[in-house]
Amino acid sequence: MPEFLSSLAIPGGEGTLQTRLQSLVSQGGVRAKTGTLFKSVSISSIAGVTQNKSGDWIVFTILNQRKDGGSSSTIQKFKNLQDDLLAIIKKY
Repeated sequence: MPEFLSSLAIPGGEGTLQTRLQSLVSQGGVRAKTGTLFKSVSISSIAGVTQNKSGDWIVFTILNQRKDGGSSSTIQKFKNLQDDLLAIIKKY
């Protein structure tokens, strides 16, 4: 499992989470992979593992999709929603 975890991005580090989940950087315990598509639809996803306040590991996947012709503003809204949901999961 250490190899798998080290292959995932961390908030505030290099890669796709560099500017995301800033409120969780000091809490640690989040590793994830993201994906984005926007052509005829807007799709954004994030999947990974995190530790809650009890130290339990939680595996998560969040996928958002909207048929809107592919909009960068929709993608940003999806990313904000995903970040908010992860902050809630960490408090569980």
